[in-house]
Amino acid sequence: MALPTRLRPRSQAERLALAGLIRRAPAVVGIAGPDDGWLCAALSIAGRRPVWANDGDASQAQDLLRTLGLGELSAWAELPFAATVQPDLSLVTHGGSPSRSASEPLEPVTGPLITILTCTYNRAALLPQALASALAQRWPCELLVVDDGSTDDTPAILEATPGVRVLRQDNQGKPAALQAGLEAARGEAVLVLDDDDLLLPGALHLLGRALFDHPELAVAMADSIVFDGATGQARDYLPCCRLPGAMAPLHTLQQVPALVSAALVRMSAQRAAGPYEPGMVRGEDMDMFLRLARQGPFEGLPLPVFQYRSHDAARGSGAGQWQKHRDPAEHRRRTLHFVRPVFRRRWQELAPRAERPEAFAWAAGLFARDLLDEARQEAARWPGPDTPSEAWVRSQLGLPTRPAQPAEALVVVDDGDPGALELCLQLHARDRAIHVCLEVPRDPLESVRLYFEGAYGAQERLHRWVQHPCPWHLRLSSSPGWSPPPLTDKRLLPDLPAPDAALCAAAASGWDLPARERLGLHRQPHPVTRACLMLRRLLQQGQGPQAMAVAKQLMKALPAWPGTWLLTAQVFDSLDLTAQAAQCRAKAGEP
Repeated sequence: MALPTRLRPRSQAERLALAGLIRRAPAVVGIAGPDDGWLCAALSIAGRRPVWANDGDASQAQDLLRTLGLGELSAWAELPFAATVQPDLSLVTHGGSPSRSASEPLEPVTGPLITILTCTYNRAALLPQALASALAQRWPCELLVVDDGSTDDTPAILEATPGVRVLRQDNQGKPAALQAGLEAARGEAVLVLDDDDLLLPGALHLLGRALFDHPELAVAMADSIVFDGATGQARDYLPCCRLPGAMAPLHTLQQVPALVSAALVRMSAQRAAGPYEPGMVRGEDMDMFLRLARQGPFEGLPLPVFQYRSHDAARGSGAGQWQKHRDPAEHRRRTLHFVRPVFRRRWQELAPRAERPEAFAWAAGLFARDLLDEARQEAARWPGPDTPSEAWVRSQLGLPTRPAQPAEALVVVDDGDPGALELCLQLHARDRAIHVCLEVPRDPLESVRLYFEGAYGAQERLHRWVQHPCPWHLRLSSSPGWSPPPLTDKRLLPDLPAPDAALCAAAASGWDLPARERLGLHRQPHPVTRACLMLRRLLQQGQGPQAMAVAKQLMKALPAWPGTWLLTAQVFDSLDLTAQAAQCRAKAGEP
C-alpha cells in the first residue's frame, strides 16, 4: 500500500456490523475492546469521537489516527461517553442514554484544494442531505453543483445554501453536466458526489491524505456503505478493490473498482483521461475509471468514506427516465444500450496494443457487455496453448481451448492483506498450475478467479490438499517477493496449518526465510514453527548445544516429519558429529 495502515483484513460480517454501528453510535463512544485502529479510524471518519475505554494497548490505534490526520484518541478519564463498542462490535448504552446518531466535528486540516462536484436534476427532496455532507468536510474544498435544468425546487435550495458554487444549464444529461463541472473546477483533485448520496465527515481527511502524500497515484479510493433510502438501515458494505497498481487497467475492464463517490481523482489524471462521453447516460463512471487506470496507479483503503442511498427514484436524463429497482431487466437493457457502443470503441482504440494478459481481460469485458462476437474475435487472436485463466475465458465464449499442461505448480498460502494475493499471483503464476490456500477473507473471490483460474481452498493442510506432481513453487502472499527454489518433496510440508507448514518447510530446506512485506494474519505461530525458526537462528549464531536442545523438542513433537531430521542433521554438522548427521539424513530419506 502507498499509505500504510497496518490493519488486519476484516470479514464481511465485521464490515456490516461496523456499517450498522456508524448509523447508531452517539457523538462520543467508548472502545471497550482491543482495536488495531480500524474501528477508531472508521468512527472518526464517520464524525464520532472514540474514547479508549479498556486496558489494552492503544498505541497502534493512536498512531493510525495520527497518520490519517484524524486527530488524537481520547483517554477514558478525559471525556465522558454515553455508549461503548464491545469486542463483537455491538453497542451498549449507559444510564439509559439514547442510542442515536450524532456528529462530532473533526479538526480542520490543511492541504491542496479539492473540488466536490455534484450534478443534479430534480432531486430537491434528497439534495440538501448530499450538500450538507459535502459542507461538513474539514479539508479545504469547494462544493460545485451543476444544476442540469431542474424544474422543481432545486434552484431555490441551491440559492439558499451558503458555501455552494452553482452552474446552471439546460437539461443535457449527467455526462454533459459532469464535463461542465470539470471544466469549471478549481481543485487539484475532484470527487464526484451524486445528489442522492452522502459523504462521511472525514472522507477527505482519508482520501486527501492518501492522494496528496503520494504523487504517483491517479486515484485514492475507499469503501462504501449501502443504506436503505426509506429506513436508513445499512444494507450492504462494498469494499473497494485493493489490487496491485499494475492490474488497474485489467481490472477496470471488468468492473468499477470503487463507487465513484468513494474515489478522489487527481485533476491532472482526470484531464489526461479525456472528457466524459456526452451520450453515455449510464455507465459513465466505469468508462472513466477504465481511462483513468491508464494515467497512474489506484490505491484502495479499507475504511468507509461514503454512504450510497438505495432507492427507486428515476434514472437517466429528463428526456427518458426509468426505475432501476422496479424493472431490473429493463435497467440492464438500457444500461447496455449506452455502454456497449462506447466499450466497443475503447476496445478498437486500445486492445490492438494490448499484450496477451490484457487482451484476455478485454475479451472478458466484452463478454460481460454482451459483445459476444467481439469477445470471440479478441480471444481468438491468441493461439494456444492457453493458461488456466485463458482457457476459462475461452470456455465462457464457447471457443475451443488447448490448455497448457504446466510442469510446475504454484502453491500460494494466502496470509496477506487484500491485494497481496493478486500481486503474488501476478509475479509468480505464469505457466504454472495455481493452488491457493485462502487464509483470509477475499471479496469477491470471483475477481481472483477471473484473472487467475486455479484451485482455491480454505484452511487446508497443504500436503493433503494439493494433488500435483512436483516441483512446487511455494509462496506466501504476505511476502510476494519471496521466491525460494521449487519444493520437490511434499513430505517436507508438516501436518500443520498452511502458513506454519510453509515456514517449517523453508526452515528445513535451508531457504532464506520470508520477510513480511504485506500485512495480513496476526496470529501466533504454532509451537513447532517457533521451534524450527529458533533452531535456524541458533545455528546461524553458532550455538550448537542450544540448538540441540531445541532439536530434541522437535523430535518429540514431529518424529515422522523429514524436516525434523534435516534440521537435526544440521545441528550435528555444527558440532562436527558427521556420523550422527548422516544417520539423521538417512531418516529424512536423503542419501
